Amino acid sequence: MVIISNLSALENVLNSIGRKSVGYVPTMGALHEGHLSLIQLAKKQSDFVIVTIYVNPTQFNDAKDFNKYPNTLEADIRFLEQERVDALYVPTFQDVYPHGTDSLPYFDIDNLDLILEGKYRPGHFQGVCSVLHRFITLIKPAKLYLGEKDFQQVKVVDTLLKNYLLELNVDLVVGSTVRNSNGLALSSRNKNLSIQGIEKASLIYHYVQNHIKLSQFKNEDSRQIESGFKEFLLSNGFDSVDYITIASPNTLEPVSDFTSPSRIFIAIFLEGVRLIDNFDLL
Repeated sequence: MVIISNLSALENVLNSIGRKSVGYVPTMGALHEGHLSLIQLAKKQSDFVIVTIYVNPTQFNDAKDFNKYPNTLEADIRFLEQERVDALYVPTFQDVYPHGTDSLPYFDIDNLDLILEGKYRPGHFQGVCSVLHRFITLIKPAKLYLGEKDFQQVKVVDTLLKNYLLELNVDLVVGSTVRNSNGLALSSRNKNLSIQGIEKASLIYHYVQNHIKLSQFKNEDSRQIESGFKEFLLSNGFDSVDYITIASPNTLEPVSDFTSPSRIFIAIFLEGVRLIDNFDLL
């Protein structure tokens, strides 16, 4: 695996592979089995797989969250070498933001940056768009790989590709959410949870499976389901709930009944760690 640390080296590597199809997996490091599933998918579908590791400051609206984001670069490199990834790009801030971050362009992503995660993390998805627009423009991949756990981010990036990068003809490939044996969605942030916290976080999965999916939820009011779930989490030691929303998977707007496809979207805090998840209901 070649490790790329600057723009000129990136250009040299991409020029050297000729017409090989490039599969691109963007990450912020602290790699886990969820990333592995995307990498393995990319290896099956692409001639050349490149991973980026960059903790992007512009997508953090909370400086404390940015500062405590796990940094495991040495372990990540070993992880990627073991999986025989072709290239790892670890850019500098200057590579990503050559003109700084004071006057970044605004990306019109059909208001997807104003709801759910966007509402509670102002500017987050504009930061995601900034960094991915830069990386995609530089790498020009044939395929881009993202995980379904970040469902809203997938919708945002799909809109970014259609509205701003259509000429590159990038195929967005979405991998299924990977969970541990207790149903907790794998996330780099899980590294900041205690063993007890990881066990408690699995209550999210079990509540959805045992109290929502197995109930006659179609005959219930969606707001009542949301409030019951919130009460359950808070009564079982979760710090707080940003949102529990049953929404359309197409528009991400809340639904009041179950006559059309719906998903439940969750953002909660446990041991000071923000966790998100989503589940298909219908």
